[in-house]
Amino acid sequence: MKINGKGMPMKEAVCVIPAGGDSKGIPGKCLMDFCGKPLIAWSILQAQQAKSVNGVYVSSDDDAVLRIAEDFGATPIRYADRLSVDAPTLEAVLMHAINHIEKERSEKIDVVLFLHPASPLREAEDIDGAVKKLTDDNADSLFSSARFADSFVWMQTEKGLECINFTCNRSFRQQDVKPRYLENGSIYLFKPEIVRTTNNHLGGRIATYEMEFWKASRIDTQQDKAFWELFFKTRLTERFVDLSPDAIDLIVYDFDGVMTDNRVLTLQDGTEAVFANRSDGFAVRRMNEMGIKQVIISTETNPVIKARAEKIGIPCLQGIGNKLTILKKYISENNIDKGKVVFIGNEINDVEAMSYVGLPVAPADAYPEVKDMAMIVLKARGGKGVVREFFSLIKGNGII
Repeated sequence: MKINGKGMPMKEAVCVIPAGGDSKGIPGKCLMDFCGKPLIAWSILQAQQAKSVNGVYVSSDDDAVLRIAEDFGATPIRYADRLSVDAPTLEAVLMHAINHIEKERSEKIDVVLFLHPASPLREAEDIDGAVKKLTDDNADSLFSSARFADSFVWMQTEKGLECINFTCNRSFRQQDVKPRYLENGSIYLFKPEIVRTTNNHLGGRIATYEMEFWKASRIDTQQDKAFWELFFKTRLTERFVDLSPDAIDLIVYDFDGVMTDNRVLTLQDGTEAVFANRSDGFAVRRMNEMGIKQVIISTETNPVIKARAEKIGIPCLQGIGNKLTILKKYISENNIDKGKVVFIGNEINDVEAMSYVGLPVAPADAYPEVKDMAMIVLKARGGKGVVREFFSLIKGNGII
């Protein structure tokens, strides 16, 4: 039994993710690619990583959604036929799932965790924190929120603009303003009897769990998707990627713009020199010692690339016309699982090969199209310790 900070038994939650197949804003929204995985997959993975969650279920009327849910380790629940025909409310779907799970488990559910699949900017720690808050406050239901720091809300009325959450016709001190909360739509917790008695997932004694404001995401349009992917890639993606040495068979590097800062120094005799980072060399040698295969694949013919590769002790394939073709050949000849291949690239000519492997990675200053399709966007710029930063992620030895 888990114990919270007040010595009280910690509640465990059963996670239900409602995911209808129909979406007006984005058709097939739950299945669309979001940072390298179906959108709904991130909610499943987050719930699975939370320590306070005991079971993850996806409720849907769509066969494709249910298949994806099962692929990512969730238990699928199909709507009852009458629910599908009647365009069910959220509460009807949740109640159907609760009844199904309680019958399947032959026991009553203590707390339900409802995650909205269109709000993927959350962490397992947020879920655990929300469950702890529900327990500490002895609440019946909870919603996640973001606090308004200096936000003043106005509404257009018949009388004109009117202030809603403050008194605009008198002066006041900012520190005297009471906290205001925005329901961010990410995490909900409730006892099953709340839905049964009120037909609403919020009721009884209500608590809120505060999250960072940037996690107040909701994807309803393609513009929303593009915006929130930037936050997800730079702040959350690596938490759901297995970067243990056993999960990586090969790391492929582009050279210019990854191991260098993409500049070239041309001397009077026509020879060229580049600026490389010594810490990258250290990281490459350490990964060699760990048994991780590494290779440089470059379209450039400059002999400095081969010289650098020999210096740090990895093979180099250069003067390559099509990186994907040579990559496929290299993977086949070395009996490597493409799903366990990392490709760190920065330019347009890397995109095709990066799309083929299991884990595409980009430096902070990579071409925008490259960063858009990368699962991890590093903080380091090309030539400024890109390989060293990736090595530091691997040192976590597991899903981080």
